[in-house]
Amino acid sequence: MLSSASTRTMGGSYVWYLAERGICKSRFCLFFCILCYVVNSHCPTQVLEDLYKSVVRIVLEKHDKELAVIHPHCAEDHLKALEASISKPFPHVPYCEAVEILRRSGEAFINVPGADSDLKSDHERYLIKHCAGVPVFVTDFPMASKPFYARANDGDATTAASFDMLAGGVCELAGGTLREERYDVLEQRLEALGKREQFQGYLDLRRLGTTPHGGFGLGFERLISLVTNVPSSRDVTPFPRSWTRTLAARGTAGEESSQASGKSSVQAEDDDDFDIDDDDDHVDDEE
Repeated sequence: MLSSASTRTMGGSYVWYLAERGICKSRFCLFFCILCYVVNSHCPTQVLEDLYKSVVRIVLEKHDKELAVIHPHCAEDHLKALEASISKPFPHVPYCEAVEILRRSGEAFINVPGADSDLKSDHERYLIKHCAGVPVFVTDFPMASKPFYARANDGDATTAASFDMLAGGVCELAGGTLREERYDVLEQRLEALGKREQFQGYLDLRRLGTTPHGGFGLGFERLISLVTNVPSSRDVTPFPRSWTRTLAARGTAGEESSQASGKSSVQAEDDDDFDIDDDDDHVDDEE
């Protein structure tokens, strides 16, 4: 809500930070996400591509020695792959076209790609391979798979002006949408969903008009994992964190669970910290 209100007062592009639950090897216990909002004529995919290329270029030019020390798997072929990934524009593949590519691939995917279902990790890995290992934007996802605030594409109300950026071994590195800025469209959509009262505050931000804008969320540790070639994001986080390590968690759910199990609140917390699912086929979108 705060970031949406700020789009009218801050120009260009800017960054917010988000931490939320996530349990797989592509996320830490709290997923740390860089949120970038762009306004007016700025294109979110171009901002994201420029951001990625800038980060990789700086690392390669100024920190190659540190890369070699950080991890033994950061071999020369990985550095060459990073250089190749920033040497050309990133391809854009509409979602419907991506589904057709997957269906014609002949691969035995764990999850069958569908016109209305989300892409899974095995699909994303194939699409990256199909694009010669270069990061790729999958665009124009079905509106049904996106939140109410996503803007529909002009001329096609069934698809959203949205995208996922797929890259390297982390698969989905970032995801985002253009936001619906038209009050009447948002009002009709929320009425149809039966959520008008629940999101009245969000609607009020649009009542007097707003700046056309969009944004994306980029997994910070996923980016570090990609650049350093470390497979698990849990191995590259500087400050391990968990949703149980807060005063609120200790005072409510932490105490209740510890009383039920007969353990102290600290023991219960430590047990929760190791309850991690490594199946990254079920990673939700971050937007």
